[in-house]
Amino acid sequence: MDDFNTNTFTDDSKEELTRLKHKANIVGFMSIIATFSFFATSLGLSYILKLFVQSSNSLQGADSLVNNIYSGLINLIGIGVTGMLFILIKKESTSYQLPFTKVQKSTLFSIIAIGFSVCMVSNLLTNLFMETTQTLGFDFNFSAGESKSSTYLEILVYFISVAVVPAVSEEILFRGAILSTLRKYGDGIAVFVSALIFGLFHANLVQIPFAFIVGLVLGWAVVYTNSMLPAILIHFINNAYSVISSILSTNTELWELNSAITVMFSTVFIVGIAILAFISAMKISRKDHSFLSLNRYNGNVSSSIICKTIFKSPIMIGAITLLCAETAINYIF
Repeated sequence: MDDFNTNTFTDDSKEELTRLKHKANIVGFMSIIATFSFFATSLGLSYILKLFVQSSNSLQGADSLVNNIYSGLINLIGIGVTGMLFILIKKESTSYQLPFTKVQKSTLFSIIAIGFSVCMVSNLLTNLFMETTQTLGFDFNFSAGESKSSTYLEILVYFISVAVVPAVSEEILFRGAILSTLRKYGDGIAVFVSALIFGLFHANLVQIPFAFIVGLVLGWAVVYTNSMLPAILIHFINNAYSVISSILSTNTELWELNSAITVMFSTVFIVGIAILAFISAMKISRKDHSFLSLNRYNGNVSSSIICKTIFKSPIMIGAITLLCAETAINYIF
């Protein structure tokens, strides 16, 4: 029996559930449109670049540079611009959907240390999972390959397209447009749903769990500080670390780097961040005992009913199905 037809709900509760279902459908709709926008942008730019490369010999041999520009533009247009359009169209104020409340420097530093540390732990667990499954004969990862960027221009474009652009554009869509839509019904649920969509959007069985955990910490950073800045910075630093690691890895021989020293510095850096995160968490917890708590929905509907309503909404089901299908297709073809 549909929840709205039961006698256990008051008229106010039924009306609230109707609004919630509408919000859930909006989130599903945004997810579907963002998926198609990303795909359409990819196809459009591929066609344009193909024509441009065929008509210009100057781009021959500049595959790395072209691919990085292509990747950055897809993320910027397909995700960032799409997310910003949703924010402008929705009835909520822009400042509510993209809050930038001033955060104390000490708090900002602490949140970044905690967030980045969680990203590193999640990344470590992902790598262990990959190594274990590969040892057992299973390989769930697929990749377009590491960037071969070696010139200053290639490295700069690679850094901007992979570290800077996603940190802004993805936060606009997932922690801006999507998370803000559901915050009225509890920050915990809003953070969870936005993190789930964020994870599934990566369409990679290895990356999905990692992205989901990162999405949780990014969502928490936004609702705790009421500012997008910590999430953007955590996202940027996490991506920047990945980019720098990739650049050093692919240029070890060219730059005559000592791989052992590189690994040592990387290990020291990660351990140092983990220690800073622990100290930061202790300091914040002393000042704010509820810093890990999230605001709950104060209405007459329980959290379980809210979750059921969200994930039973037709368009949300369609969005999750589409994202799961995209993941499956990536492994089939």
